[in-house]
Amino acid sequence: MKILQIINAKRALSNYLDAKMPPVVAYKIMKLVRVAESEEAFYQKELQKLIEQYGKRNDDGSFVTTEDGNILLSKDTLTECRQKVEELEELDVDAPNIHFTLDELSCVSMTVRDMSAISVFI
Repeated sequence: MKILQIINAKRALSNYLDAKMPPVVAYKIMKLVRVAESEEAFYQKELQKLIEQYGKRNDDGSFVTTEDGNILLSKDTLTECRQKVEELEELDVDAPNIHFTLDELSCVSMTVRDMSAISVFI
């Protein structure tokens, strides 16, 4: 499983953390979210390293940011940075042994986007 798949599944399931549901489904969601949180922490740490490496800096060493607060990337290394981010997103991780049936998920109303994000666990 790719790291981005488990992160996207966690983000989708996070929409239902406060929803009332049968204990079996709640337990599966809790387990999946916990596993995904550690993978997401690793992903964020590695992404931060890439920002440190490829972020454009001012003369004083601080990052150059856009009006909305995003860090600009150096134009001369933009392609290389994108490649590194894609490699990070495609990183293989161990898939947790958690699966849902459609019947189990019938207790929550999901969007198509959420269903797509967790489809690898159905």
